[in-house]
Formats: sequence, C-alpha cells, structure tokens
Amino acid sequence: MSENFKVYVNGALLTVNELKKQYQELSVSVPQKTKIINILNKTTKPLTRKELANLVGTSSVSIAQALDRLISDGLIIDFKLGRRLFYLLTEKGLIFCNKK
Repeated sequence: MSENFKVYVNGALLTVNELKKQYQELSVSVPQKTKIINILNKTTKPLTRKELANLVGTSSVSIAQALDRLISDGLIIDFKLGRRLFYLLTEKGLIFCNKK
C-alpha cells in the first residue's frame, strides 16, 4: 500500500503515514500486549520479564517480543538494577490504559 494513499477517517482525508501516527496506540491490539500493560498499570512495584510472563500465563521467552514492541511504542520502559531487568509503565502507557 502506498504511504501517500489518502483515506477518509473521522471527517478528514489523511495519508497512510498520518493515519499511522495518529492511531499508533492501535498497534497494541494483541491480547498479550494488552495484558502486560494492564498488569503494569495495577502493580505496586516494577516487574521482571519472568514475573510478567507468569502473570500473563506464558513463557519469558515468548513475552520478550511483546515487551520489546511495547518499549519501542513508548508504552513501557525497562531499567536494570543489579543483574535484573525491570519493566514499568510510562506516562504514555498510563494514558493508553485510561482510554479503554
């Protein structure tokens, strides 16, 4: 699909690039990613990948790609403390949670 192709959305003509920017949060529609965001929204402490995987009900290996995507989308951040990597919701992630 051409990135310059225009589509009609909510009373306006937008290019595909403009549409992607405007509706970027829709890329997080995968249930696993949504579960991760909801868990991080409700937690009282930063969580490791293993803790998140246990809470989501999957392996830490399979959750890694979802975490990387959420980080690149700016919805969560990771930080290292000692040898452990922890994950937290960002302000953008919190806004996403409150939109639902």
